[in-house]
Amino acid sequence: MKLTIRHLTATATAVLLMSSAHAAVTTASFGDAKVIAENDMSSGVILDYLGGGSSMALSNGGISPITQLLVTSEPPKVVTGTVGVLNVLKAELSPVDNGAINESNVTLASGRESRAFVQISGSGASTTFDVAAGQYVGTQSSGGITLTAPAIDGSADGGSVSVSNLRVDLPGKAVYADVSYQALPRVTVEGGTDPERVTKTSLKVWSFDTFEGPTGISGQALTDAANGDFGNMLALGYTLLAVSPGVDEAHPTLTVQARNRLSNLHLTQDGFDALVAGFGLTAPEGSAYNYIAYDALRYSEQQPEGWGDMEVTSIFSIAAVPEPSTYALMGLGLAGMADLRFRRRG
Repeated sequence: MKLTIRHLTATATAVLLMSSAHAAVTTASFGDAKVIAENDMSSGVILDYLGGGSSMALSNGGISPITQLLVTSEPPKVVTGTVGVLNVLKAELSPVDNGAINESNVTLASGRESRAFVQISGSGASTTFDVAAGQYVGTQSSGGITLTAPAIDGSADGGSVSVSNLRVDLPGKAVYADVSYQALPRVTVEGGTDPERVTKTSLKVWSFDTFEGPTGISGQALTDAANGDFGNMLALGYTLLAVSPGVDEAHPTLTVQARNRLSNLHLTQDGFDALVAGFGLTAPEGSAYNYIAYDALRYSEQQPEGWGDMEVTSIFSIAAVPEPSTYALMGLGLAGMADLRFRRRG
């Protein structure tokens, strides 16, 4: 059973009520989150998603920022990889919603400045655990980018492609996104017509070869963490960021981070088709432009780096559920405050 945790308010946390290892697991709505509950328990574990994000570094032929700092290093002759393709397309990047873009240049052997480093970031929206299967499934981020390219005579009609709301599926080694694209009208003797904008939700845009970081999760590890024992979570690859007071001294609240690095992303056929259609690529077979803009992105044997690498982080807290008596005291306290306000108004 999957547990998806989004940005939550104080009253919309995700609660895991755990009894024996063999108890039946059910789901129910709970604010913006999902609740995994088991019978015959008066206490359990609260998971509260605190935030996170994703960062994608586009491939550039292996150029490193340190190259610019070493006097003895030879400057690169050309920028290749995905950044090189964007340079050939003369594509401009702009953020969508919560997305952010970091770009920088390199000085080539010819003395010309060229865009060489592109990093795209988005903020975290949710994280998903499958406690029954013992898996940390992945994350969903908000924001994205729009790539806009002009018409290039004989090679491309030009257009724009927007990619946003990335969802990482760790077990499936895939990255999904909402994709929207529209090519510019092709100029002909008869005149051009505006192509329609195409929008596809949750499109599988990339696959990836390998990933590092935590992938496992278990009810036992969460229960131990809520009891102040982080050993199992640490063994699964999670990082302990902070320990703060919990319901009592024996049950602190732990702030935990999951960090995953996805290596060698490659465009899927659907992702490739979206770029071709959005930029109106028309280069003939065998041309240099065709090789750079098509094969370098589409075939991993032509471009071992692929599209680039991606890093995903999720930060959440683990806390024990207060005993019913604690909730009763909290309720009495709130009732007393309300009564006091009423008396003051009177």
